[in-house]
Amino acid sequence: MGDNGYDYYSAPAIRAATAAIRAEAAKWDDFGDRMDGVRAGMAGLGIPPSGFAVADVSGAVGSADQSRVYETMRAHLTTLFTDATTEFHEIAAVLRSCADWYEDADDHSVIDLDALWHA
Repeated sequence: MGDNGYDYYSAPAIRAATAAIRAEAAKWDDFGDRMDGVRAGMAGLGIPPSGFAVADVSGAVGSADQSRVYETMRAHLTTLFTDATTEFHEIAAVLRSCADWYEDADDHSVIDLDALWHA
């Protein structure tokens, strides 16, 4: 029991803790799914060099240069969004693994104590 009289190690407390961990994992999976939508949107935002043509063609920076810079940044952001999607789903998987571990450890504690008391 804790200092305030609450039994943090009771079965209901363990179930509540692992349920909260699993709920947090679901949030991270949702973040990953939403980020994948952002990634897909960014991946489809390519603009051909002609999209950067301007009326004033006497400038030092032409449409090919602008297109190259845009494409470099678009590709970089798409990579970041892809990595974020992966990371978010990995965070969710680790949280679920932690919840499984807590439940398994609690189950083994009950078995071990039962064996001791009934020996």
